[in-house]
Amino acid sequence: MENKQISTRRKAVLAGAVLAATVAGSVPSWAEGQWSSSITNWTNGAESRRWTDNHKDKNPTSVGFSGCNFGGAGGVNINLYRAIDYWPDEGQGMVSMNCATKSWGAMDAKGEYYFAYEGNHKINIKRVVVKY
Repeated sequence: MENKQISTRRKAVLAGAVLAATVAGSVPSWAEGQWSSSITNWTNGAESRRWTDNHKDKNPTSVGFSGCNFGGAGGVNINLYRAIDYWPDEGQGMVSMNCATKSWGAMDAKGEYYFAYEGNHKINIKRVVVKY
């Protein structure tokens, strides 16, 4: 009788472990991608690294700042662009950033994206998180 109880408990533990592994391995809500970095001594026109949004999902593109020093400004303007070869890059809109996260919504087209700083102050951001 004791062996059956142990066997049942082992099966329950194993089933729980399989369920936990399945949940842990499931696709996150930011399925297509994200990256993080920092900003040091950016001035007007400085650009972020570029990333490719393959337009496989409807997840919004967002940029988050934490640990901010805006050089005396209360916030900064960040413009999101889609790079276009041999043509001016396509602006996706400008947002006024403070030390928080802002979203541009889901992108309409597959492409290579980046954001650029538009302003007159030297800025430093300890952590930048981009999700798309």
